[in-house]
Amino acid sequence: SLVVEENRYRGQHIQHTDLPYRSSKPMIEHLAEVLKEGEASGVFRARIDARQTYLDIFSMCLFYFTNLYTVSAVIGFDLAAAKEIKRRREHIVRSVLNSIAPR
Repeated sequence: SLVVEENRYRGQHIQHTDLPYRSSKPMIEHLAEVLKEGEASGVFRARIDARQTYLDIFSMCLFYFTNLYTVSAVIGFDLAAAKEIKRRREHIVRSVLNSIAPR
């Protein structure tokens, strides 16, 4: 993926463009709004950092798909199978919801 390849070069090419900022900033801002609304209604706990939550979601998805075949070989499951992708998605959703739920 572009992210993994660019990371090899310590972000020296992508840091000279506003593409990452333009693509992630609106998502983080929207997530911050959703989290604030959830906090106000008692659905989410207080003071959740939208940027950290975004990074959690991004990293859980990125790792799975950028390492799909290697990890499949290591653990002996076809992680590219539709049922495995569905299971992973459900797990990520549960993990994120658990991390922002009121305590």
